[in-house]
Amino acid sequence: MNLRSQVPWGAILFIAVEAMFFAALFTAYFYLRARIPVWQPLFGEKPTWLGLPTVNTIELLASSVTMQLAVESIKRDDLARVRVLLIVTMLLGAAFILGQIYDFTHLGFLPTDSIFGGTFFLLTGFHGAHVIGGLLLLGYCTIRAFKGQWSAHRRLALEGASYYWQFIGVVWIGLFATIYVIG
Repeated sequence: MNLRSQVPWGAILFIAVEAMFFAALFTAYFYLRARIPVWQPLFGEKPTWLGLPTVNTIELLASSVTMQLAVESIKRDDLARVRVLLIVTMLLGAAFILGQIYDFTHLGFLPTDSIFGGTFFLLTGFHGAHVIGGLLLLGYCTIRAFKGQWSAHRRLALEGASYYWQFIGVVWIGLFATIYVIG
């Protein structure tokens, strides 16, 4: 079978399940937002979406670009570039997680403070767990890259990992818009 016609179906199926999971979380958020008489995001007076959450968004979007560049590089058998791009992707993902941890500890509210607080931590916490899972997957891909196990003809799992990482970025854009911009 020609590699061009191969598709990482396992990754696609997993992402479809995860998309349904996040769709349920978004549905719960909007349902509660519509049903609670006083839906008060607890960010205070300052527009926090201009600060750390925006930096986190830029980091995650940049990591999506570097991940895609890694896939394009392996298609050209440029394994040295793949290694560098995977490391950069992981560093950007780790910076995102560190930013989220910092944000969680400096928000000034807890999940038990309100319905908004609970749904905020639920949505962003589950997303953060998925980013950590993605980082573990990228770590595995990076180890394989340093062992020379990727090539233009052997890259299907790397492409599947890329699909997952891109999915994480798309979900964050939805979360950022929903929580920080819309409120």
